[in-house]
Amino acid sequence: LLGEGAIYAVGLPWLHQALPRLVGGPVSVGETLRAGLYPFVVGDAIKLLLAAGALPIVWRLLERSSGEGAR
Repeated sequence: LLGEGAIYAVGLPWLHQALPRLVGGPVSVGETLRAGLYPFVVGDAIKLLLAAGALPIVWRLLERSSGEGAR
């Protein structure tokens, strides 16, 4: 979650500066958000939920594998 926030915190201001050069005119903050945030929020949320759901499973698998090696 913090990593995604860091990416957006750096990427959105950069995009806001770069977009006017790409489109040939001024760009509003809303247009920047529509181009660089909104299309990706749902996918990022899905990845976050999948990772959060997989974490307990991975921990259990690691505990089993480390327990078998100790015997």
